[in-house]
Amino acid sequence: MTVTLIATLVGLLLGCASVGAVAWCLLLSRSYRKLNNRFVIHLAQLFVVISIGGGLFLIQVFDEHLGIKRHSSPYYAAQFAYVISAACLMFLVVRAELRWRKSVGLDRKTH
Repeated sequence: MTVTLIATLVGLLLGCASVGAVAWCLLLSRSYRKLNNRFVIHLAQLFVVISIGGGLFLIQVFDEHLGIKRHSSPYYAAQFAYVISAACLMFLVVRAELRWRKSVGLDRKTH
């Protein structure tokens, strides 16, 4: 029971940290994206993939460190917690990004 709780908490923390890194990247690159700097835009896209994939990889490493076997309930609890926390926070990040794009005139509807 405690291993499942620990795995769930780790999944929640890694999901929040992964999406937090994405949000930080989007926040710091706003001025470059406003100028339509393609290099920074592609670099930010690459960072998003690495951040999300890295979080999933870290869950795998942590599960191996704790001795959690694949296809067990603690394994699925960590994966599920990661996906749920990342999805909830990603909703907020995308919402903030869309509002910023609309406020600076980068949305496609105005062009």
